[in-house]
Amino acid sequence: MSEIVERCLNTLGMMQGVSRQYLDEHRDELTGYIEKLKADGEADANRLAISGLTYLRRNMKHETSRAA
Repeated sequence: MSEIVERCLNTLGMMQGVSRQYLDEHRDELTGYIEKLKADGEADANRLAISGLTYLRRNMKHETSRAA
């Protein structure tokens, strides 16, 4: 599980230039989301990582639009 979370956080950090602080602040939220997907039956690590990355990016856009 933690490998998938780290993979998502590191990828987002490289793609979007997001601060480590932002990533650390969202680690628990992402972990909960990935755990929910696994509980719902998703077992493929690649799909979980893609879903986690999509979740993070969606939340970033939402936070950015609220701050504007």
